[in-house]
Amino acid sequence: MKTKLVLIPGTQCDSRLWDKLRSQLSSDIESTHFDIPKMPLSEVLLKLHKIIESAAKEGQPVFLLGFSLGGYIASSYLASLTEGDLTLDSTVNLKVLICSNTPTALPSRELRQRRRIIQNIDAKPYKGASSSRVKYMLSEIHHDDESMIQLIQSMDQKLGVESLKHQLSFTGERRDLKGVFMNAASQFSIQFLASDTDPLLNYEWFESLPSAVDIKLCNGCKHMLPLERPDFIADALNAAIFTK
Repeated sequence: MKTKLVLIPGTQCDSRLWDKLRSQLSSDIESTHFDIPKMPLSEVLLKLHKIIESAAKEGQPVFLLGFSLGGYIASSYLASLTEGDLTLDSTVNLKVLICSNTPTALPSRELRQRRRIIQNIDAKPYKGASSSRVKYMLSEIHHDDESMIQLIQSMDQKLGVESLKHQLSFTGERRDLKGVFMNAASQFSIQFLASDTDPLLNYEWFESLPSAVDIKLCNGCKHMLPLERPDFIADALNAAIFTK
């Protein structure tokens, strides 16, 4: 039986986010993309919980990989388990990887920018993610990669303005989940995967995590790891399936 992998995307990303990663995964991994529904966070977590419960029925380990906003959702799912809002059978071997996210308040610059985007959407028709906004999330070495830029813009356009408004607002004022990891680290395998130059991350936050939480940083990228460094994520996942 194959190891199950549930993939939670970031803001305005669809399943194409994972194409490069999927091509580099072990044949022992079977992945499922989780579309973020337009629901309150508690209902999103419940829907995710049902998918994980279903994936765990075959007795194989279940991997949960959340990117950016998806990383915050994955962290919130851990919070729901450790705080008793949701219950997972003790026999389930859940391994969580959080990519390009520190589950705490967003940087003030990012919060201001998100508020401006929402205000602009309400004032005039949304024209999609600008090239400057996309390049802000990419390493300079990818600023001339038109296929990568166009993919990010295409995913944004496909999901549309209502999805954008929901995703920017429903977890905008984020709770600091540091305390969750103090408890969750003794129950679940947890890894953080990130660039060493991501403007959306709080690197000091990592320093407060328990030693049982694994933190891996890479270079040659900025925020969009699944597109910029899919090999880095694939290496972590492929290695983890052989770890007890």
